Amino acid sequence: AVAGRCMAARYIAAAVAREHPPQPRPPASPVVVRPIPALASTPRSDSGRGGNRVSMEDAPRELQRSLTESEELEDQPTRLHRILTEDSIVSDGRRSRMSELDIDFDSDSFRVPLPRRSMDVPTRLRCALSDAGQSDGEQWISERVGSPADPWDTVRVQCLTWNLGGTTPDSDPSEASKAWRSDADLIVVALQEVCQLSAYSILWSDGDMWKQWADWIRTSIRGALPEADFDLVHDPSLSRLVGLLTLVFASGKARPDVLAFSQCIVGVGFAGAGNKGCVGVRWQLGRRKWCVANVHLAAGTAAQLEREAQFDTISERLEFLLDGEVVPADSHDISLFIGDTNSRLVGADDLDAEIVVAEVASAAGVKQYLQRDQLLVRRLETTYFHDWREAPIHFTPTYRWLKSRPQMDPKRVPAWTDRILWKGPLTAVLYRSLEWLEISDHRPVECILELTPS
Repeated sequence: AVAGRCMAARYIAAAVAREHPPQPRPPASPVVVRPIPALASTPRSDSGRGGNRVSMEDAPRELQRSLTESEELEDQPTRLHRILTEDSIVSDGRRSRMSELDIDFDSDSFRVPLPRRSMDVPTRLRCALSDAGQSDGEQWISERVGSPADPWDTVRVQCLTWNLGGTTPDSDPSEASKAWRSDADLIVVALQEVCQLSAYSILWSDGDMWKQWADWIRTSIRGALPEADFDLVHDPSLSRLVGLLTLVFASGKARPDVLAFSQCIVGVGFAGAGNKGCVGVRWQLGRRKWCVANVHLAAGTAAQLEREAQFDTISERLEFLLDGEVVPADSHDISLFIGDTNSRLVGADDLDAEIVVAEVASAAGVKQYLQRDQLLVRRLETTYFHDWREAPIHFTPTYRWLKSRPQMDPKRVPAWTDRILWKGPLTAVLYRSLEWLEISDHRPVECILELTPS
């Protein structure tokens, strides 16, 4: 398939070259191709699949070789087009509308068809040069291709985690309509316990409740934000575990540019069962790679060490298969850890539930009891989430509430079980719980994160 695409690219570029023959430039200001330092004399690597495949490491050298070797000039556009559109650079294989790009070679000019979207080829090629440590080479290609800003250097993502407690989606989807943000480019919804975590559902089948909840969330978002044209960018049946479901929506503007989507499932329950675990997804938007881990960790105040072991297992085993290659979770530019961490209060067994419920209704009470939060305490004492960031918490505990009632369970010590953490160049704009969504015994947690140009 790669060879076929390369052959087609050669014919297209050759036809364009014949239609636009070389035109002599004025001798007063010739443009001369400058060699990329440390690459011009480096032997070419022919490793990889097929004779036409160029690896990320070889892309800068191959580009230099193709533009400087003494070959027939009419073959330069074909070679350049092949290099710029090689699968190893445009890894998702998706093409955009074609436009023409002028390439200067000594005193002659060639017009080469290239994708119109700057992020598809020029940005990826610059990334290859940057990965190879060739800053001069990156400047060289920028002068030839241009340096347009990545339109997705600024992104707003709405993250929502919600443990549904095994409830059924009987309510009207419009009940959640005011939760969704019209100014978001992406909406990431991490659901836990979309079905009852019974022995039957864990060992045999969790039914189709996940599909009912996926349809409920989709209907709610699309009904609330019709003009933004949000929709799923993936098949939700592939991004679920027993009770866990990850949904990624993109606006109509962003959806065509969400590329290289993949998913991974890690079970960390008893004997590796899926009653606890992680559903991870990843994608690329512009020049940045995103990764999301939707998790449900062990429950109970005494299970903190078990949660930490599950966190380590997920961190080690979460990886994605993309174009036959394994992509580790920690190789992404931006990572999100969302879900029911089941963090409890240190010494909860010695606390009076009714007193805690009454006191956390105030800001002072929230501040007081957050000092007992196991996740925050263990981050300072161990490597548990030590290199992850979380916005300050100013909302009441998200568990345990009475279903369909605006009241916490007075018989249970409350806790901030549902959390959103991240790595990467993001800034939190808002972090809150949605107490008015009373379907479950958990209250959903929302975080608005912004990516801005560095």
